[in-house]
Amino acid sequence: MSLNRFAIASLIVGVQGCVGLPSVPGVDALSSATGVNSLIAPGSASSAPQAGSQGQSQAQDDVKVEGIESDVPAILSEVASGKSYPVEDILEDDIDGGDAALARSERGRIAQIEGNSKGSVPEFEAAVVKIKEFEDRATVSASDVGSHAAALVVNDTMIPYEPAGFERVFVYHFQALNYLMQGNLEGAGVEVRRANAEQERALKEHADEVAEAEKEAQSKGFKVSDLSDGVLKALGGSAAVGAQVKNSFQNAYTFYMSGVVHELNGEPNDAYIDYKKALEIYPDNSSVQRDVARLAAALSMTDDIARFKKRYSAAFAGPVTTDASKTDVVVVFEDGLVPGKSAFWFPLPIPIPSAPGLTAVAIPTFKTSVNPVHPLTISTSTAVLGKTERICATDALAVKAYEESAPAMIARQIVRAAIKGTASAMASKYGGVAGGLAVAAYNTLTEVADTRSWRSLPENAQVLRIAAEPGSTLDLVHDGTGAKGSVALPAGADKRVVVRAIRIGSTLFVQNAVF
Repeated sequence: MSLNRFAIASLIVGVQGCVGLPSVPGVDALSSATGVNSLIAPGSASSAPQAGSQGQSQAQDDVKVEGIESDVPAILSEVASGKSYPVEDILEDDIDGGDAALARSERGRIAQIEGNSKGSVPEFEAAVVKIKEFEDRATVSASDVGSHAAALVVNDTMIPYEPAGFERVFVYHFQALNYLMQGNLEGAGVEVRRANAEQERALKEHADEVAEAEKEAQSKGFKVSDLSDGVLKALGGSAAVGAQVKNSFQNAYTFYMSGVVHELNGEPNDAYIDYKKALEIYPDNSSVQRDVARLAAALSMTDDIARFKKRYSAAFAGPVTTDASKTDVVVVFEDGLVPGKSAFWFPLPIPIPSAPGLTAVAIPTFKTSVNPVHPLTISTSTAVLGKTERICATDALAVKAYEESAPAMIARQIVRAAIKGTASAMASKYGGVAGGLAVAAYNTLTEVADTRSWRSLPENAQVLRIAAEPGSTLDLVHDGTGAKGSVALPAGADKRVVVRAIRIGSTLFVQNAVF
């Protein structure tokens, strides 16, 4: 008896009932996607490990899903070289499908880098709409069930891309910066509040997701820990990057910018609360320390002053009032690009007695390391005014988010291994050796790691607050690459200026807003 690839796919889908998965309305959508060439990246068939092999785990850089995650770095490279992209030409094929939330976020960010806040605003608005669809989903629709069940029998790329918690926070954060650069303080205030609420929501949601994932795996008779060794091995040295943060849900950069916006809106008490949150998350930034000291004095927070003086003596020992004759300048610097994900393959024992052996498992992972932080030096023609200091390690947030999402990913891998293993056993029983080999090959070819992520995010964010002479020109130079930019300050005294710099490669994109 011979089995063609469509019969193999149908067999795998049919195995759902054997392992206790729910039936899926509209499975024809999955069946129409069973052409092997449409499910794997070009060349991956020859480089993927064979099911049942005893080979060592290995990273496969060439086994990647072609799409947004490979398109965005190429687009940004061209943007850094001076090419301008109309928003409507960026990822135009991805804005209506399962990658819509990611594509809209990328479009908003790329337009923002180019200084096109007018084009960026509607893209982030569209991204928020997609995010809300995930967040407000009270019941699972038939299409949602179909995509998740398809992921269990094919791979995780079948699931619509749902931004990680820290990515959702950045959508609101960047939208606030769009409005800030436009001088719209009311709009910026709305967005920073939404960003802060998202941080709280994401923290709670994560705890619920972990509990549900572990429950799902246990209901199938498996343990989430069955894949933990493979995940840790895949992460390798990147674990040191994630160790720089306690969790991926709280972002000191977002809290700091929220404080800046509240101050500009004449809300010092709200600003003080957010500066303190930023200080709690990232206590080593001297600009944050000084801002807490300044507002603590202005608001007569005597208990806080007594407590903070012991830990931040330098910030509280110096002047804590602003000089009205100078221009108050806040410099925010977004440096580089967050690392992307790679595919990592390793053999996994099939966790069912009726189908002993190994199956190939592909998971996404990071290949990165703890990198030195290169600041911007801010100077005038007569003096160096200071250097920016890191306030957020976005690469660490990305790695930590990966670690936090591992339980749910592991649960899907375990159940998928059971489904594919049972399908292989049934094919061998009813289709002989040829049938068993065909299903084993199909299982391997369709095991593709989900390497999607928001690639245009900065590797890290830095801030600096300085008092500068009105009418002077600030020169900005990146200590790592020599990328340069400048900003002319307004001539009038008692002005407040927010300068935003973004480095892509050796190009520095600079914007500013005066208040």
